Amino acid sequence: SNNLRGTLPRELSLLSYLVTLNLSSNALSGTMPVWPNDGSSLSQVRMINVEGPLDMRAFLRNPHRSVTIIDVTNSSVVGWINGSLCTSFPTLNELKVSQNIGLSGEIPSCLDELDLLREINLMGTSITSTIPPELCSLPQLLSLRLGSQSQLSSISGTLPSCLNSLSELISLQIQHTQLTGNLPPDFLSGMQNLVDINIQNNLELSGTLPASLFDLPNLRSLLLEDNDFYGTVPDQWNLPSLIYILLKRNRLDGPLPTNIGPIDQILLFDFSFNLFTGSIPLQLFELPYVERFNLGNNDLAGDLPDMTGMQHMTQFIISHNSLTGFLPLSVIDRFETGHQLDIIDISYNLFSTSLPTTLPPTVRVISLIENCYTDESLTGAAPLCNTPGAVCLPQSPNRPECLTANIDADGGVEGN
Repeated sequence: SNNLRGTLPRELSLLSYLVTLNLSSNALSGTMPVWPNDGSSLSQVRMINVEGPLDMRAFLRNPHRSVTIIDVTNSSVVGWINGSLCTSFPTLNELKVSQNIGLSGEIPSCLDELDLLREINLMGTSITSTIPPELCSLPQLLSLRLGSQSQLSSISGTLPSCLNSLSELISLQIQHTQLTGNLPPDFLSGMQNLVDINIQNNLELSGTLPASLFDLPNLRSLLLEDNDFYGTVPDQWNLPSLIYILLKRNRLDGPLPTNIGPIDQILLFDFSFNLFTGSIPLQLFELPYVERFNLGNNDLAGDLPDMTGMQHMTQFIISHNSLTGFLPLSVIDRFETGHQLDIIDISYNLFSTSLPTTLPPTVRVISLIENCYTDESLTGAAPLCNTPGAVCLPQSPNRPECLTANIDADGGVEGN
């Protein structure tokens, strides 16, 4: 981080007693030197956020037997990964080469020879490969990251069922791949050390969600957005450490789970853009620390339960469902007092209750459109509806869904 500029000097390889080479956050380029005598004492190579390009083809091809860490994240690396990696770096602990589109090759099938490997990060490279089953034979692997943060990668094939054997794994990230097929029925079963699962944007990865994914007591993040999973979500959860759960944009259906156990630490609960039906279980409205709650774009029905226990919510989205009845007093109170609320969206439902009259100062966006409000409700809420950030109209109280509801004298919907 000294804003050094220029090319890497070949004379670096003459430093036979050099243990750590760290030239991160500089504007360096050129060819990575090759150390003689199998790498001498060199143990760690850290070239993170280097302007590049860095040509590492010769370095990766030649033996550097003492190197334990290669971290060239986001450094415009040019190179090739293949089977020579296993013979050139037999003591490798960490291979972190993410965000280097000029790095190509394949995930070598000889990985089982690198029994000291603890971390693999190949995100954002041009590696074209399936996931070899030999990867499952890494007894100390803690973190595996494959695919890309944003663009479609060339990782293909199916997820090997043997991933269950990675008993020490803490973090698994597989994003924007061309993986196909279903999750194995016992996927990640019994992996008690798992903390983060991030399997997102794999549009051809399909099948039902195995119950084993919901029986991981140390799991903090379960992020499964933008895949092609279908069927019901398992109803029995053992996720007491869960903080983030994201099942957005799949084809999941059936009722929302009711036996989710204690998940009091959860901050994000997002099951939006699926096909869930039925009512919203009371337990989901008793999450004391949830901040972002999104069940929008499903086919949920029934009345909203009380929300008194949701004291830290900043985003509340239940739009595009068929929810009916009164807004609970706790909801109206939350609208009027704010309580850190930032976004409220109850649009495209069948609510016909009285509306709050004021918009709390914390709220940026409130969308109430397309419900079954009466003219009196809209008139009473005129101060709110005329506030910047609030969208109350259009309304279609004469649409068939509203006309088939039995509206009682207090303006609430008793049923369809």
